[in-house]
Amino acid sequence: MPFASALIYGIISMLAWGLTSYWGPLTSRKIGSLETVMLTRILALVMIAVVFFAFLYKPAPISAYDWILGLITGFLVVLATVAYYQSTKKGHIAIFSAVSNSWAPILSP
Repeated sequence: MPFASALIYGIISMLAWGLTSYWGPLTSRKIGSLETVMLTRILALVMIAVVFFAFLYKPAPISAYDWILGLITGFLVVLATVAYYQSTKKGHIAIFSAVSNSWAPILSP
C-alpha cells in the first residue's frame, strides 16, 4: 500500500474512532449501553450491505473455521463495547481505560 493511501486511511480511522468515542458514551447515557451497541451494530450492518451491493463485491469463499472465528470475534467486540459504554455511563472511564488498554504487555511474549 502506498504511503499516501495508508496515511489517508489512518486519518479516516482516527476521525471515525474519535467521533465514536465522543458520541457513543453520550448516547449510552441517554438510552442505555446495550441499546446503544445494538443500534450502532444495526446501522453498521446496513452501511456494510449498502457498500457491498453498491460495488457488487464478490466475496472470497469462507470456511467454517473462519465463520466460527468471525462469530467469536463479533461476540467479543460487542461484549467489549457494552463494557466500555457501561463504564462511561457510570463515570469510571479512567479506570476502565487503564485496565482495558493493558492487554498488550500481558499478551505479548
